[in-house]
Amino acid sequence: VSHLAAVLCALLTPLAVETAGSPPTCPPGQFAYLVPTAPVYAQAGDYVCRVCRYCADGQEVVRPCGGTDDTGCGGCIRQKDGFVYDEGTKSCQHKDVIAGLKRPEDFLTRENLRGTVPGPVPDRGVLGVGLWVALAVLMVVAGVLLFLLLRRRNSKRRGKDV
Repeated sequence: VSHLAAVLCALLTPLAVETAGSPPTCPPGQFAYLVPTAPVYAQAGDYVCRVCRYCADGQEVVRPCGGTDDTGCGGCIRQKDGFVYDEGTKSCQHKDVIAGLKRPEDFLTRENLRGTVPGPVPDRGVLGVGLWVALAVLMVVAGVLLFLLLRRRNSKRRGKDV
């Protein structure tokens, strides 16, 4: 009789766990996920908090993450402009970029990125100035190192001549 009770208890426990309980309140950036009832999962039938997934670069968010729902991602925001989801880069790319006819940089302008990136697009003129400043600093450091190296070399020569 005790073996029969143990077997019945083992068989009915997963059903009780699956139907009992409500989803937990997860911290921001997570949602309540119901673990499938399968013998391989230790938490089968229980809710666990999982990290919300992010939509790919350029993909539209159709459902925000929260409660028991993960983030829902839709098509490319700029689909009407010829952008499609690319499995290779896991992002929305222009069909000409995928075909190798154009570079991704060809589509980076302030006008066509409005609303798709969190920050401003860097101005190429400002980037050029930063590059020149970095190059000038590098040249000054190289000049100082060369001066110190030549000075040390000359001081060693003077020591041998005397």
